[in-house]
Amino acid sequence: MTIASRVLLVEASQPTTAGYRGHLESSPHRVTAVASIGAARQALAESPVDIVLLDAQLPDGSGLDFLDELLAREDAPDIVVITEVAGADLAVEAVRRGAVDFITRPLDATRLLVTLDNTAARRQLRRDCARLSRQRTAARDLVEPLWLVEKRAIQAAIAACDGNVNRAAGLLEVAPSTIYRKLQAWKKAGAGH
Repeated sequence: MTIASRVLLVEASQPTTAGYRGHLESSPHRVTAVASIGAARQALAESPVDIVLLDAQLPDGSGLDFLDELLAREDAPDIVVITEVAGADLAVEAVRRGAVDFITRPLDATRLLVTLDNTAARRQLRRDCARLSRQRTAARDLVEPLWLVEKRAIQAAIAACDGNVNRAAGLLEVAPSTIYRKLQAWKKAGAGH
């Protein structure tokens, strides 16, 4: 299953932009295209995106410098750098700086779609992991360890029975020896239990 994503294409060449749009037209990805870093900043201020397809060389600056700026954002998108085949060193540098992938010109439509699909899937997986982690933390805050629940119940029963362990055991429906064993174990373990 392909995951739809919001893609910002930052590419100076209009014919190249038209080619990318044509290949992505039937995909689930929604593409917004701009031709400069300045226009990209404005587009991002208006609407966040999931993925930025970023040309390494733009008329108003270096795509790599803009990559650093994008990654510093709180809502940082995943970045795929576009470079010439001869720019392999540039692509490696982009990935070293934090780009998730790169694609080369001339455009390979299949590679473009697979790269976007994989990037969207990884992004969704990171979101799911973060959500599950938050849920696990919340559950941990709601659930107490069993020994602590048991200790509180025994202490409350003993207090309700004015310190009489035999009556507290009857109230809890356990043998008095169970309560004595637990009290001894908690005393031995120290203040932590």
